[in-house]
Amino acid sequence: MNLRSFLVIVLLSWGTQAVPARPAAVAPVNMIRTELYFGPVPVGQWNQFLAQIVTPLFPDGLTWFDVQGQWKAPDGKIRKLSSRMLIILYPDSPKNDRAIDQVRQQFKSRFHQLSVLRVSSRVTAGL
Repeated sequence: MNLRSFLVIVLLSWGTQAVPARPAAVAPVNMIRTELYFGPVPVGQWNQFLAQIVTPLFPDGLTWFDVQGQWKAPDGKIRKLSSRMLIILYPDSPKNDRAIDQVRQQFKSRFHQLSVLRVSSRVTAGL
């Protein structure tokens, strides 16, 4: 099992079940952690979007949460809404950077959304 696969298993099982037995220590690796904040869509359409767009681009895994948020709309009004936050850990590469932007553009186009907020940072991930 590679480091990314193990991290995905840990992230996906965090809080829902026991963490699997730890393999031998693996040296930490540099990764990019991206959070994407999406507007509200029905859960069935969200699951379809994950299956058709996100998973093929990031097959090693991801984590998402239903969240509550607010933002200032272009008309200046504060809007409160249910939304989703997607977290993906991946190696830093131009290909992965383009894939993140593709996820954002596909979501905006498919669901007629104005934006998908992206927050990315360099992290060290290890076991």
